[in-house]
Amino acid sequence: MLHREPWVVWMDQSLFEGDELGASDLPLFLYGIVLFWYTGLVIKLVIKGAQGEDLKTRRVRRLLGRVLVTGVCIAGATHALKWGLDRPRPKDVLRGACGFRDWFQLGPTCGEASQGKSFPSGHTATAASLWAMNMAWFRWMSSKNRQNKCVYYVFAGLVLVFAGAMGLARVIHGDHWLTDTLASILLGGWIVMILWRKETPWA
Repeated sequence: MLHREPWVVWMDQSLFEGDELGASDLPLFLYGIVLFWYTGLVIKLVIKGAQGEDLKTRRVRRLLGRVLVTGVCIAGATHALKWGLDRPRPKDVLRGACGFRDWFQLGPTCGEASQGKSFPSGHTATAASLWAMNMAWFRWMSSKNRQNKCVYYVFAGLVLVFAGAMGLARVIHGDHWLTDTLASILLGGWIVMILWRKETPWA
């Protein structure tokens, strides 16, 4: 069975859901590092004041802050859609707890019998949000006159592959419909483009 394939299990599991370490934890750990780094710079700013912060540190702090804001916006939009639409998960439909409903259809919830909240996929959207870190890296390299568009596009492609694999694993595992995961990638990419539109290589 596909849902028992090692790569599917690894992509689907997370320490934060009571499982072993999985691919779903990678974006969360990266955001944890960013948050820790940003908090340290803010504490340093509070202690020393604005006059004690050099230009390099200020740029890093602002970029890290924008990465965190991007993550919060994507998470907020994802959960708002989840709670607003409350689309039944494939597992619930297959076991007869709920009827099938398209992502754009509103309808009564299935109550406690359903896990609900299928659209969009939070795991996939979080994976797609890693594009923000790529934007931050590109902006930092630009400030040092060391732009490398090739590396930018390679990393952007890797994020897309990672988000796509995450979405596919969630579909195979029965946690999401294909439209849930595709919408999550588009949602994450759209929010990143809005917040980082001036930092792209083509801007």
